[in-house]
Amino acid sequence: MLMALPSENGAITFAAKRAEFIPIEGLRIYFPSNHQTRLEKVEYWLKRLHRDPVDWIRPSEEAWILDIDGAKIQFSSELAKSYPYSSDASWPRWLHGSVVISPEFEAGKDFAPRLAFLLTELAVSKAKAPSPQLNNMAGMVINHFIAGDYHMSSDQYHVSGQVGAVGPNANAEGNTFIQQWAQSTSNVDFQSLASELALLRAELRKEAQEIEHDQALASVASAELAAKQNDGPTTLKHLKSAGKWALDTATKIGTTVAAKAIQNALGIP
Repeated sequence: MLMALPSENGAITFAAKRAEFIPIEGLRIYFPSNHQTRLEKVEYWLKRLHRDPVDWIRPSEEAWILDIDGAKIQFSSELAKSYPYSSDASWPRWLHGSVVISPEFEAGKDFAPRLAFLLTELAVSKAKAPSPQLNNMAGMVINHFIAGDYHMSSDQYHVSGQVGAVGPNANAEGNTFIQQWAQSTSNVDFQSLASELALLRAELRKEAQEIEHDQALASVASAELAAKQNDGPTTLKHLKSAGKWALDTATKIGTTVAAKAIQNALGIP
């Protein structure tokens, strides 16, 4: 188990321990806080991770991209500090690569509710070698039982090469934007994009006449804010809402980075 330790500022620290009592092999990652609802916890950790990033975590409102190899390095480093453990953790061969996963809300009688991720062989293997059958599915739900007084809602995984998620709290559209960002626009310079979106927003404000124009203007403003926070999937989500008028205006005023991002969001080749 790897647990982030809540704090108000500074580098995020972790604690690690072996958890032989959990019947499912894999890596469990927790993000606790004093907040009582899932929404508040997600908001807290999004702010913390944007302010003090961890190199193997890319969070967003819908799902997080976790670099498993980076998590393993963090685990081994923290475990080495806990006598009598050593940093020589034994990992199953399938536990590597990256997954896109929605944080779950876990509760138990001996701890406060927390966000949790369970990286199982099934989730990781599907990320590495998705089958045509799974590609046509709207995602997958993995139910599991934890011995003792633990309860965790169904884990929802959206892994590379698949579309969407199903089950409680799932959001296929949000996961689509995460995959779209990773595949086509992950090399975008956020600073340049945010600057061009600010120019586009100013131009749209001058030209707005219809209600639809006001809605597009608000979407561009939201995309600009998301770009300033280095949140690619959310940026794409808002740029898609901005629509064709925003794309035409971005092209007209020469904001090529913004125009390309809107193009990608709209699925225009």
